[in-house]
Amino acid sequence: MGRAKEQLFDTPWAEEANLPEEAHAELEGEPFEPSESWLKRADAVDQETALSVWWYSRYCDPAEGTPYVGREGGYLYIHGGPYDPEDILWSQFGDVARDDILERVISRLHDEVGDAWAPRRWSNPYEYDEYYDVVVSSTNKGPRGRLTSALLQGQKLQTLTGDEPTKALLNRLAFAFLFSAFETYLWETMVYWLEEDDQAASRILDRLPEFANKELKGKDARAFVENAKENIKGYMQRLPWHRWSDVRPLLQIGLDVTVPEFSGFKNDLKIRHDIVHRNGTTKEGQPILILETDLFEFGARINSYADLLEQNLAIKSLSA
Repeated sequence: MGRAKEQLFDTPWAEEANLPEEAHAELEGEPFEPSESWLKRADAVDQETALSVWWYSRYCDPAEGTPYVGREGGYLYIHGGPYDPEDILWSQFGDVARDDILERVISRLHDEVGDAWAPRRWSNPYEYDEYYDVVVSSTNKGPRGRLTSALLQGQKLQTLTGDEPTKALLNRLAFAFLFSAFETYLWETMVYWLEEDDQAASRILDRLPEFANKELKGKDARAFVENAKENIKGYMQRLPWHRWSDVRPLLQIGLDVTVPEFSGFKNDLKIRHDIVHRNGTTKEGQPILILETDLFEFGARINSYADLLEQNLAIKSLSA
């Protein structure tokens, strides 16, 4: 039996980031909980992704940390279990997900580990991983300068030539690249000001519901505050930066400025989802058509958004 998917174990937010914003239940965080109303109407690909992320964020291969007694021939499930994907998934999603999707996910999980999984134990959902950190400063052009460079790189993709199918593929790749550059700019901007603004971490802990609603006491509370920046960065590492409903409040509170609405990127988010998660096709299986004019217009809107945000940040700096 093969090992369960390591990319989801190491970065449990990775596949979750490919799901649309409405896929998440009201109470978000780790582990992932899908919205039942969304799951009922989701297509096969999204249903399979949601069920997989739900499972991987709760259960793991017992080899990851369950004591094993060789002489007695088995694992000691001291933290609970063993858990069979067939029992759990049918019980949890039997009335919501499609039968064929459930059977496919269960079959894959049985192939990976078998019918005896252990519970996943979450230590710190905000655990900071230095590998996924970003280093941004005025000496390396800052977030805005790095966005400009990325958008110029995206334009170079449009100069490549090929037959019509190849050019269509290049345009889809260019669109995904531009969207990724926009997400990176937002992330790097927050990281930059988290370091530059001494009050940013305190504002986020006090006012962002993700942290403000935490019930910590005594030394746990002190330790959390003492490591505030790392905990916030850990949260940001797991945050899908196109989930506008979470991103805008974080920026608004952390940057302490008026952050422009993301409503103008609603259709772009759907296109991004189809490119990344449906291999460049719509829900109905039709190829996504992106013209060069679409790419220039998208890049211009990203630039305009960044200019407005930077203008608000400049006003804040002048008034400080």
